[in-house]
Amino acid sequence: MTQSQVNLPRNLVNIQTLKYRGIKKMTVTINDKEYDETKFDDNTRNSIFQVQNSQAAITRLKAEILNHQILITHHNQVVRDAVEPKVSAETEAPAETEAPVETATE
Repeated sequence: MTQSQVNLPRNLVNIQTLKYRGIKKMTVTINDKEYDETKFDDNTRNSIFQVQNSQAAITRLKAEILNHQILITHHNQVVRDAVEPKVSAETEAPAETEAPVETATE
């Protein structure tokens, strides 16, 4: 598992907002069964709202994580590009500065 993966429970609550003849109605699906949200008490409606907010927050966070992964990849490449030419120049430099070995001929 990578750092960006998070184990989340399967969404048991699916919320849809429908518009029929100008009337806005929210349909809630729980365990594959549809319910009219107006039939729930305030506490249940609040919990449904919190689930919806949390699902939206997770979607935003996943997008933000992806953006940061892209930035990391880009800036890692910038650093590699800046370092690699210097590394190869540094390894070649000692060979150029060595004095030639003179042999005595008598």
